[in-house]
Amino acid sequence: MEPSSSPDRYPSESAPSSPPSPRKRRMWLRSSDETSGEMTIEDYIYGSDDYRKTTALPRLPLPLLESRIWPHLRGNRLEEVRGPIDNILSSSGLQNYHASIVCLRKTGYTPSFEVPTLRVWVRGDRTLQWPQIRDTLKECLNQHDLPNIEVEIFHPDKCYLPSLFSISPSHPSINIYNSIRDQLLKVVDQKLRTAWLSMCIYKIGNTEDVAEFAVVVYVAPFTYLNWKSLKFDLDRIIRPHLPHDLTIGVEFLPGHVSLTDDDLDTTSGLDQTSELSRVPIMGSSFGIRGRESSGTLGCFVKLTVGDKIHHGVLTNYHVVEPLQSAPEKVKLQAARYGASYFASVADIATTAIFPSQEDSMATQKAFRKGISNGHKMITDIRREIEEREEIGRRTDGLRVELKSSEIGLNSLQLSKPIVDSIPITLGKVLVSSGKLVGDNNMFIDWAFIELKKDAAKDWIDNQNILPSQQQIGLVPCKYGIDENYIYTIGSGKITNFSKMEKGNWCFKTGRSTGITTGICHGTEAFVKHIGKNLSCYNSKGEKMQLKNTVIKSWIVIGKYTSYATRKVSQGDFCASGDSGAAVIDARGRAAGLLYGSLTGLCGAITGGVVGAGFVCSMDEVVASIERAATSHDKFGNVNGPRAELTLLSS
Repeated sequence: MEPSSSPDRYPSESAPSSPPSPRKRRMWLRSSDETSGEMTIEDYIYGSDDYRKTTALPRLPLPLLESRIWPHLRGNRLEEVRGPIDNILSSSGLQNYHASIVCLRKTGYTPSFEVPTLRVWVRGDRTLQWPQIRDTLKECLNQHDLPNIEVEIFHPDKCYLPSLFSISPSHPSINIYNSIRDQLLKVVDQKLRTAWLSMCIYKIGNTEDVAEFAVVVYVAPFTYLNWKSLKFDLDRIIRPHLPHDLTIGVEFLPGHVSLTDDDLDTTSGLDQTSELSRVPIMGSSFGIRGRESSGTLGCFVKLTVGDKIHHGVLTNYHVVEPLQSAPEKVKLQAARYGASYFASVADIATTAIFPSQEDSMATQKAFRKGISNGHKMITDIRREIEEREEIGRRTDGLRVELKSSEIGLNSLQLSKPIVDSIPITLGKVLVSSGKLVGDNNMFIDWAFIELKKDAAKDWIDNQNILPSQQQIGLVPCKYGIDENYIYTIGSGKITNFSKMEKGNWCFKTGRSTGITTGICHGTEAFVKHIGKNLSCYNSKGEKMQLKNTVIKSWIVIGKYTSYATRKVSQGDFCASGDSGAAVIDARGRAAGLLYGSLTGLCGAITGGVVGAGFVCSMDEVVASIERAATSHDKFGNVNGPRAELTLLSS
């Protein structure tokens, strides 16, 4: 049902004053019949967005990715409908519009959706006639025997495309939220049960300059609920705690949480040719022999236990856990205790390879294609040179192009020995966390891969190198942070271990998204573990059912500045395949390990989806590793040399 077309719905639509803001329109619609009763989260968002009208079902949230015209539309039928469409739009009263027939695709939903759509971009505030225009266009398409083409009219600047932004830990909204978050959580958990994914307070808005404070609850796609009623219940908890000069709203958004092993970073293979060398480094792709999924190598470290020294690299347990083919007893032992330093089990001490299996295959395929294309290009240039010489034409430019192509092909062929040798064995998992939740109710997800003995000597030098300022891009001052950081970007190597601190700038280098920056949010996010394997364990190996247990997590949020508008929206901090990346603070210290992501399915138009990062604090990781590699008696007393973890560069 469409919003009422009554002229007094928005008084300013018929008045000379400026129309109400998109935020105020959403507030009005959320108080109207359009959002009353039970509905999917997608219909709730659609019903409260006055700047988008579509005939497509389901009404998937923006952004939608555009691709080429639907294949069967080419030809006469498409040409026949162009004129009537132009006539309808030109006589509709719309101003400053652009229309085209495209294929719209939505990522993050299963099954994937691809819909041929007549899409009309409009930059205007008069939206009352949009439903009628939309329906007229759809009728026109039906009359021209194109019933499969849907219609969408939207305002690209004012439709709902929310971004998350971090809040300083000292802001009053954080203290208010922290004082009532357990009450909010109780209501959310009772009403949504296993359908909610994460909850926290953020600044939220299409761009940073219009963002406002709100408690944001992420839910699974197509969750069905009376959202208006739940919003009322949460507002009732929040309002008594607000001062007169502060507003905290409530937002519900569809999303996806990647947390430990419910999503083993399954991705399509990435060509690693440009990054390929015989030496793995911080941020390199890696995987486990026998598994196609990918992860990221974190910082390179040294574990000392008495007179034994182990050179290795940190990453996540969930990337290196036993294969599905391992015995159930072994998988249970690994989940409860991880890989033991004192009693190695073959199926738990998995073998790490570099790059990952899927990336190695993608790299070899791209290499073969590059060689084939190079030979073809050289053959074509030589043939053209011969043809020109036969008719007496000059070939100087072609000979320069030929020389350049031959040099490029020879350079590519030099990589053949390396490409043929991948994946390279890194080593084996020496010790790992298992599915560990710490005493503070936060995941501690780590693994120590010991580098193989015959390669460790070649691999321990020139590790943990910090990137240059040009590589990083958004340095602290670009986030509005004025503190006097002592890390001179590009000055050398990681200096030490530290810990995650709220409000601090940080960056990571990951296999999928490369170098990205962000801010550690001003309070922890609540996360509900939804997935196939809901069990995890405390430090004693005691089982915890995450189905009934909510954990907390540090969360890092990135930014993106549009070159066209200079407006700031949310930017990717991570994506699938980045798990295990070291998170580095502004002083060049390893502050955390990335282990998961929160991806909004309704959000910034910078891409299909945008991911914020879940991070383990490095001080907890280091303490957990040292405890796991230190011998204890049955009473928990230390009865052997204490283990010490240090950086290779320290």
